[in-house]
Amino acid sequence: MFSTGVSITVYNNLGSQRTKYGTILSFAISSKSEMHCFYENFGKDARLRIKVTGVNAQSPELHMRLTSPSMEFSEWFHNRDELMYHGKAEEEGVS
Repeated sequence: MFSTGVSITVYNNLGSQRTKYGTILSFAISSKSEMHCFYENFGKDARLRIKVTGVNAQSPELHMRLTSPSMEFSEWFHNRDELMYHGKAEEEGVS
């Protein structure tokens, strides 16, 4: 089992103003039975686009759980080959 991660923050420069455009998080995970947890603090109203793709197996079964700090939102997603989620952070903070 291995897990590696990369985080890239993208900024937009317009004249003298610098605005954060977004953050790209990328994880490479190889595991047959373990679950991995990743935490990222998003601000309220942040737009989220999450994509999970299986690459080291033929038609892998993928599972993803998204949970807000207050646990008001907690949802599991299941699919084969690829999972996608598009949404908006309704809260911010830590549990």
